[in-house]
Amino acid sequence: MTEFNILRAADRKGVPWKNGGGLTEEVAVHPPGADYDDFLWRVSIATISGESAFSILPGVCRLFCTLEGRLSIKINGQSQDIGPDDPAIRFDGSSTVSARPLDGPTRNFNLMTRKGFSGSLTQMSGIFCLSGDIALLLATQPTTVTIGECPMLLDSLDVLSLQHVQCCAIQSSAPVSCAEITSSV
Repeated sequence: MTEFNILRAADRKGVPWKNGGGLTEEVAVHPPGADYDDFLWRVSIATISGESAFSILPGVCRLFCTLEGRLSIKINGQSQDIGPDDPAIRFDGSSTVSARPLDGPTRNFNLMTRKGFSGSLTQMSGIFCLSGDIALLLATQPTTVTIGECPMLLDSLDVLSLQHVQCCAIQSSAPVSCAEITSSV
């Protein structure tokens, strides 16, 4: 049976990037309380206000998408511009990555996984079905998410955390960003 709870944006605290170059809001981490050296998966929201180098995280698969603003991101010397309508990009945590906002600060959604876990970052809206071990639905604006007969109001940047997702039908009144995590162990 699918279990769920709401992770309120107001309850999050800023956590320094591993390289000290900025702050991120940790949404969820497994195991709970893990740091950059021993997490198995991690979901966070980061604001990039100026030219920034990403932390080097060997052994980590990273997925990254922009929620607000446009960003020029350079991965191992290859540049591309991304914005909220673009799909998430995937890169190895040991890659050399830097980013520069194109039109003011950007807000970004990150999923990091280690061996034994995989994931995806996608935009969802309307009625959709999820399945997997864990799904985290990030509201980018006030949203009502309904599971079965249970409506839940999410404020902007709140996250609905679902565990043991078994082909769960969900309805959202506005688009949400979804991090899905699956264990292979």
